[in-house]
Amino acid sequence: MIILADRQDEINVVEEEKQAWLQKVLVALGADVDKINENTITAKNHVSSLGLDVILKSEGEIDIMRYDNEQVGETIVETEGYLVAQWFKPRYILKKEDNNWFYEIHIEEWALPFQMTNLGE
Repeated sequence: MIILADRQDEINVVEEEKQAWLQKVLVALGADVDKINENTITAKNHVSSLGLDVILKSEGEIDIMRYDNEQVGETIVETEGYLVAQWFKPRYILKKEDNNWFYEIHIEEWALPFQMTNLGE
């Protein structure tokens, strides 16, 4: 995805895109949109109850892991997780047009729910 942003607003533009992507992915993975828009603790508990873990990495990158829990007797055993979505650090290209400077921002991301949906297309 490529988006354009003023030099003064590029951080806000990228953050808005990232939050919209995160919400879209979590809802596709079964999260309740109302619960993930609540306070941080409620949202984290809800996401965790779905067997998901949102890992905020350095430089704004995100990994989303899914864990399938198994019940053995009365004990719940967390199995090894697998990656279901990633948001990568954006690449910024400074450009000038008609004496105006702006950023062309290249955003790379993927999410398993959307890749599975697009298989039939």
